[in-house]
Amino acid sequence: MITIVEKELASAGTTCVDEIHSYEIDKVHWATQMRILLADDHGMVRDTISAYLESEGRAAVVAVEDYNEAMKALQNKGPFDLVLLDFSMPGMNGLDGLSDAIKA
Repeated sequence: MITIVEKELASAGTTCVDEIHSYEIDKVHWATQMRILLADDHGMVRDTISAYLESEGRAAVVAVEDYNEAMKALQNKGPFDLVLLDFSMPGMNGLDGLSDAIKA
C-alpha cells in the first residue's frame, strides 16, 4: 500500500498526502462521467438542471418529460448512477411510482 501511495505522490509531483487526495479526487471525477436520468414535466426545470449538471463535463444527463418515458429510459438506456424524479409529474403516482422505478 505504501508503495502505491509513494508512486502516486511521485506521479503527482508532491509529497503531501492532502495534495494527493485532492489530485486523486480530481483524477477520478474527470476520468468518469456520472450517468443521470432526469424526469420532470416542466421543460425549463429540466433544461436548467440538465445544463447545470453537464456544465463541468462530469455528467451525462438523459432528460425525459414524464414517468412513462422515465421507465422506458431505465429499461432501455440504464443503468444510471442517479435518477431524479419529479414527485408530481404525469404518471408518477407519488411513492408508488418511485417504488416501480426502484424495481426497474
